[in-house]
Amino acid sequence: MSHEPVRKRPRLSPIVLLGMVATAVGLLLLMMLYVLSKRMNAPPPPAPQAAPQAAFAPPLPALGTVPPFSLTAQDGSTVTNETLAGKVWIANFFFTECAGICPAMTGRMRGLTEKLAGEKGVAFVSFDVDPDRDTVEDLAAYAVKHDADTSRWRFLRGEKAVVRELVTKGFKLGLEDQPGEKEPILHSSRLVLVDQKGGIRGTYESEDEAALAKLEADARALTSPASAP
Repeated sequence: MSHEPVRKRPRLSPIVLLGMVATAVGLLLLMMLYVLSKRMNAPPPPAPQAAPQAAFAPPLPALGTVPPFSLTAQDGSTVTNETLAGKVWIANFFFTECAGICPAMTGRMRGLTEKLAGEKGVAFVSFDVDPDRDTVEDLAAYAVKHDADTSRWRFLRGEKAVVRELVTKGFKLGLEDQPGEKEPILHSSRLVLVDQKGGIRGTYESEDEAALAKLEADARALTSPASAP
């Protein structure tokens, strides 16, 4: 019985083995270079954002104190400093027959009463600068005409000399007669912010929307416990 000779597997030559190893090493290097280039070209991670800081509002200036007064409101009641104690209040100056700045200024006061409707600690006071002609009844009619919320907005009158001194020396605003002019009284168009203790904390031009926005914000700030004087 004959036997077939055992065939030997061909051996790879050293050169072929060396080539295979070199190829594997080359592929490995290429993969490493690819990964490295991806990392190098990747966008940097976003920087951590700082926690938002609360906006810092500088304290309101102290511009003096409203002197003591006792005036009559549109409903006939007496209003004094003590009546308004503990309230932040916004004041303006007007007379019922004024055809110049008064109607627009009164409209802006009404707008502030609406914007600050939720701030129960804010009141509004309009001082009549023509008490020789304007009666209590005139003030009541003016309040109705301008749809004023009289539960928090008072219209006050008093003796002419008392009102003049209060405006010019207390609030430090201009006020003078103009006999023979279309507008017989020249008065300020500024609104005044007063704190809970009667301190004057700012004056704001009623014809400037930015100033009115600041007045609203300042009034809100004064009602917060941290800002109360």
